[in-house]
Amino acid sequence: MTIPQDELKKVTHVTILSICFLCASSLVASQRATNQGKDKESDTCETYLKQKPPKYRLARQFYTHTNYGSALHTFVSIDQKDVTRNKLFALSCKLGVDHANEEDFFVYILDTPRAARRFNPQGEGNDRQTNLADRGFYAFVRDRGNAYGQSLTWKPDRDDPDRWVNIELGPPPGAR
Repeated sequence: MTIPQDELKKVTHVTILSICFLCASSLVASQRATNQGKDKESDTCETYLKQKPPKYRLARQFYTHTNYGSALHTFVSIDQKDVTRNKLFALSCKLGVDHANEEDFFVYILDTPRAARRFNPQGEGNDRQTNLADRGFYAFVRDRGNAYGQSLTWKPDRDDPDRWVNIELGPPPGAR
């Protein structure tokens, strides 16, 4: 059986593109792993629950439903001067305790009210200013295999959109 020349060219072209894509993906993944290693920390909420959290504005909330249950998504804004490690910890840990009855809880922390109202975590429709205002993400997820715990990911420098620090915080508050 012979393969027509046109079909062979298409298959070869697709194969080469696939290999290039896999190589590029591997390179990006290894660079992210290297960067995450430098910007990965761990801590607990115990100390930060004693601190006064910064004032925040609730922009919007909604639930999503999955095979595992429901998840509450919350979008808040804080003043740009309050985007510090300790203040983000105090706010995230307080919100986590306040919503400890949720199955899963996600908080998007932005530094302008406009951005908190408009922000799309998938990036669709976000303008440059909205993306720059994305300063933190707190989440807890209940036990289901390896996806368990709480963490805070934050961007220390508004003008460096590629540098994020991930801080593992252990089990979720009031774990069921």
